[in-house]
Amino acid sequence: QKMVNDALSPTYTPPTKVSDLTGFWEMIELQISQTQNAYEALIQLKQNNWVEPEPVPTKVLKPKIVNKPAVLKATAAKNIEKAKERAEKMRIFREEQRAKKAALEKQLSENTVPMETQ
Repeated sequence: QKMVNDALSPTYTPPTKVSDLTGFWEMIELQISQTQNAYEALIQLKQNNWVEPEPVPTKVLKPKIVNKPAVLKATAAKNIEKAKERAEKMRIFREEQRAKKAALEKQLSENTVPMETQ
């Protein structure tokens, strides 16, 4: 009962646990590491008579182009051929459906007798 009342109280603050501070200490560790790196850079600069060293040019690596094996090319060609066949079958199916619909509409229009207006 006391825990429920404490949780509902607007002034209640849960106790801080060690696991809650893990992120905080990781951020502090990161800042310490960055500060150490900055001091090491200053020491290096002082040893070099305050002249910054020339940046080392980095090589730009071009991506290696890998040719597809003949098996993959053949498989791709078969898949393209199958897709073309399916597309042709669908085109024929749609044409047949349109023809059936047109025939049905024509039959309905022929069987319909227009009403005379008086």
